[in-house]
Amino acid sequence: MKAFMDRDFLLESETAKKLFHDYAETTPILDYHCHINPREIAEDRQFDNITQVWLGGDHYKWRFMRSCGVDEKFITGGASDYEKFCKWAECLGKAIGNPLFHWSHLELQRYFGYTGVLSAKTADEVWKLCNEKLAQPSMSVRNLIRQSNVTLICTTDDPADSLEWHKKLAEDHSFDVKVLPAWRPDKAMNIEKPDYLDYVDKLASVTGVAEITSFAGLKTALKKRMEFFASMGCTVSDHALEYVMYFPASEDEIEEIFLKRLNHMILTKDEELKFKTAFMLFVGREYHRLDWAMQLHYGCKRDNNTLMYKALGPDTGYDCINNYAPAPQMADFLDALNSTDQLPKTVLYSLNPNDNQSIGSILGCFQNSSAVAKIQQGSAWWFNDHKKGMEEQEVQRSGAEGNDLQIIQSHDSPCHGNELVDHVRTLLRSTHRILGYVRLDIAQLQVIACVQHAAVRVSAAVHQICLALLGSGDEHGRTVKMLCKQGLGNFGAEVSKIYAQRVAACLLNVLKSLHHMNLALNDADRALIDVGSTILIRISLHQSLSPVDRQALGEAVTADGYNADFHLG
Repeated sequence: MKAFMDRDFLLESETAKKLFHDYAETTPILDYHCHINPREIAEDRQFDNITQVWLGGDHYKWRFMRSCGVDEKFITGGASDYEKFCKWAECLGKAIGNPLFHWSHLELQRYFGYTGVLSAKTADEVWKLCNEKLAQPSMSVRNLIRQSNVTLICTTDDPADSLEWHKKLAEDHSFDVKVLPAWRPDKAMNIEKPDYLDYVDKLASVTGVAEITSFAGLKTALKKRMEFFASMGCTVSDHALEYVMYFPASEDEIEEIFLKRLNHMILTKDEELKFKTAFMLFVGREYHRLDWAMQLHYGCKRDNNTLMYKALGPDTGYDCINNYAPAPQMADFLDALNSTDQLPKTVLYSLNPNDNQSIGSILGCFQNSSAVAKIQQGSAWWFNDHKKGMEEQEVQRSGAEGNDLQIIQSHDSPCHGNELVDHVRTLLRSTHRILGYVRLDIAQLQVIACVQHAAVRVSAAVHQICLALLGSGDEHGRTVKMLCKQGLGNFGAEVSKIYAQRVAACLLNVLKSLHHMNLALNDADRALIDVGSTILIRISLHQSLSPVDRQALGEAVTADGYNADFHLG
């Protein structure tokens, strides 16, 4: 009987196992966006118990516990850590199929050596085991980071932060993981917030000015803090936006809006959006000057439960997906920066999966030779941070997938298990780097399933599996590898029956692998594969291509968007 969530969890083929265990598993993690407290790293915190690690600030788990009807006392309230853990153990059985179930058990296996199932019955056993392990020096915050093979951490930091803990870490040569600040200026932008003026006073204080009395003064203060962050190694910014807005206004109008807010007057929604647009254009230009990357997280409606917001504050599990994100405004915002050659490297994340295709089409408008994949879509985020969300985003991508970044570990727990899926997906997208005999033509990857000078082309989702098959070492893989090396022209109309049969068999293996890995195909992919399979099978029986075959193949290729370089000899 197969072990529960064993070391090959989610690895459903020999190729997937090879890619993960031989390549992805040992790849260092560059955690460029996370919310780990730098103080805990600097002080090398030793957790007292598993509740502090798992439930101290994880609103993913809090939301699920609330859905299970657990009293808030056992979530964020005054119950003991033991009681809170027991309540989580009671709920976890209801999470089967939810990534919380997977993450929790992967962490128990990989960090605590527990291979059973956490439930109300096993809660005491797991509580004792985990707490005994956590008492060991090897389970301090720094050592958990080392065990996770993390080599870089970028924390999330406000412009007014002193970065004192980053300083201490930079001076501590006993810890070889880089911990750098990331610039998160939301409080400086959110002019509509009730505490905005208090924040402006705080920012003035840390920059050494008496007060900030204009938008020009605010920009000067922010530039000083950016220079300070840069001196501390910062190269990444991050913004939490409702959406990427674009409401341009003159400098004079923005100054009037800022002055109005300084005088405690209520702004209109248009005024708020004009100010935020001016703010984002200013920081975007500064990011370009400093060569920082700009991350834009949007598509979230925050703090929806007013009663609980008053009781617990923000980021406690009461946010949701927002379905308003006008693509034209995001395109115009990027264009405004690009038109003066001041568009920084940018990563776009929408919480709404319906935005995936518009992001893919917009980012293609602003690529250039200044960087590989200068504008790209970030990985599936937050409510999409699960297997289906990742797969759906991959299927809808329009970028050069092998160049994209991925978030491997993005939340507070130092031992998330979601890197398993992400690593496998990343390696499947990047197999061309491992298997050097296949040439990558930007995003339009080509597999050779050819006879009589006919090139059947499929989309990236299909080709990921083709490339994996080529590296599998089986007979079909070796045959297609040889075909790729020698090219089409060497075979021509004299291609032998045995080669045609092997190519046809290889294509059928592709279809099987796609089915097993649950990779969705679009209609054009299906049409192309159906036509290609039929033609290959016919040729494997030494039947030549008829005019009808040629026309069908040409139409299928054109329908899938791959008409360039298509030819029939």
